Amino acid sequence: MHEACANCNEAPKVLNDGPLPKCKRRRFCHTQEGLGVVINMSNAHKGFVDFSPKPGRCERILSDLDKCKESGIITPHEAEEILGHLDFVTHSSIFGGVARAPTLPFYRRAYKRSLDGLSCDLSTAWTTRMDQALEFLHALLHKDKLPHRRVFFNDQPPVLGYSDAQGETYGIGLVVFDPFDLRAGVPGRYSATMLPEWLLEKLRLTHPRDDDQGIIACVELVGAISLLLTYPENFAHRKAFLFQDNSCAFAAMVSGRSSSDSLNTVANVYHLVAAALGVDSWAEWCASEAMMADMPSRLDTPHKHHAEFHSLQLAERLAVFPTPDEWDNPIPFYFSLCRKFGSRLTS
Repeated sequence: MHEACANCNEAPKVLNDGPLPKCKRRRFCHTQEGLGVVINMSNAHKGFVDFSPKPGRCERILSDLDKCKESGIITPHEAEEILGHLDFVTHSSIFGGVARAPTLPFYRRAYKRSLDGLSCDLSTAWTTRMDQALEFLHALLHKDKLPHRRVFFNDQPPVLGYSDAQGETYGIGLVVFDPFDLRAGVPGRYSATMLPEWLLEKLRLTHPRDDDQGIIACVELVGAISLLLTYPENFAHRKAFLFQDNSCAFAAMVSGRSSSDSLNTVANVYHLVAAALGVDSWAEWCASEAMMADMPSRLDTPHKHHAEFHSLQLAERLAVFPTPDEWDNPIPFYFSLCRKFGSRLTS
């Protein structure tokens, strides 16, 4: 505490000589700013607080990137500085993993790695992938549509969500257990479906191999997207534990990005959907033997726990996936979900 600082004291002492102490404290008010984030606590008495990026910070980030594009060069030092300024939206616990996947080219440049993760090209040239990343950031950080996160503090119990995929037929299983459903007489919910053919073809186009080996990680993460879209009334603005038995998909749920182009694309959509629904999620890896969604992912294939699963009497629902247009245009899809569910960003 500084006795002569107006931010520390209601009645600061008067110093006869010497400069005032440097202080980053702020006197209590309904709106606070810190590390490029504006915190509005005017509705705390209603049980929630609002977070949003500082407009000036977003404008400076976009301006710096525009200058790099115009010059055709972005050095590792410039990329590192820009990523540091972007931390409030790409790495903070408030805004979750949004924009981590699209900004991967800047991350690789900052750490002096090749942009494809394979070659030895360490040039400082601006690239097409950076064009795509900048276009994404211009849409996400537009001054009229700045991302916003509403955090509720209450004692609501968390939702348990399981998603799984089968590696041969690409069947997808979803299971949800919500204490509020149980109180209403619904023990749980599930869905058993197949990955849409159009989406499988899109994943194959960006997959590095000419066969389907390894593509299962993408399908597993698509299952997590479908889990949120199929049961939005259970997950929107709720705490949730999301269980995943595929280690690559799990890593993308946590980190927000992947070295695989195909999985990186899916991770981007996943984090935008989770953000738009305002899910306060915790991703957890679980062993395949403990995966509740394993049985419905196998559809009509015999399963050793078939009888036990059906004895739970879970309510079935048709799975929901993004449309081809929504998949190709994730930012408009994100904003449409924001309008529908009244949220912008998530942790």
